[in-house]
Amino acid sequence: VEPDRFSAPELTAVEAMMPLLLAVLRGGIAAAIMTYFWYQVGLAVGNSIPYVALVIGFGVGLAVRIGGDPYNVIYRVIACVLAAGSIAIGNAFIELNHLAASTRHTVGETYSDIGLGGTLDLVMHRTSFVDIAFYLIAVGAAYYVSSKTSWGKKKD
Repeated sequence: VEPDRFSAPELTAVEAMMPLLLAVLRGGIAAAIMTYFWYQVGLAVGNSIPYVALVIGFGVGLAVRIGGDPYNVIYRVIACVLAAGSIAIGNAFIELNHLAASTRHTVGETYSDIGLGGTLDLVMHRTSFVDIAFYLIAVGAAYYVSSKTSWGKKKD
């Protein structure tokens, strides 16, 4: 029996997962770069600037969109999680650095003194409602940029 020349080839499991893996990889790299950017701006200014989080949301959302399928909601969720994680980690490093500078310790010494729970407590006590609103808008920006709605109609 001759195989049908016009049928689509079967995809292996790795080939089927490749867009998801590329989206996570590109989004993760963008999130790491944006976390570093957020931290450096925070060091330069001396405190976190909440509207810089919007840059994180756009950057991570764009990276996930380039790596994945903008018509699948899974990729949008990945963009939101990576953007939120980048914002949270960058903010924690900024607050740890601020505390370390006031106690004349390194960030590593300060973290080993207060631990994860102390870091979370520090961040929550120094984060205002305006900051949280900007962070939520930034996560929404990651969702929007990674979706099909931000780039027009689907081509047939």
